[in-house]
Amino acid sequence: MGSSLAINPRGGLCTDRGEKLEEVKGNGDTVDYSYFLDGLLKSQTEKKSNGTTLVSEDERRQPRMFLAIVGG
Repeated sequence: MGSSLAINPRGGLCTDRGEKLEEVKGNGDTVDYSYFLDGLLKSQTEKKSNGTTLVSEDERRQPRMFLAIVGG
């Protein structure tokens, strides 16, 4: 399953699904995004223009539990 990149008109990159991969802020800071395969946000990291990390957040996912009801 391939993915292509597009340039966000406000600065940065997005996937062909419209998910932001990188956002460039007016002050030169960048925010990098990553996603789970289903499109939910996995992490985002904001860095200064010199590469110093300001904020890094990882989303923790709870395993989905399914209850199977078996009738007799």
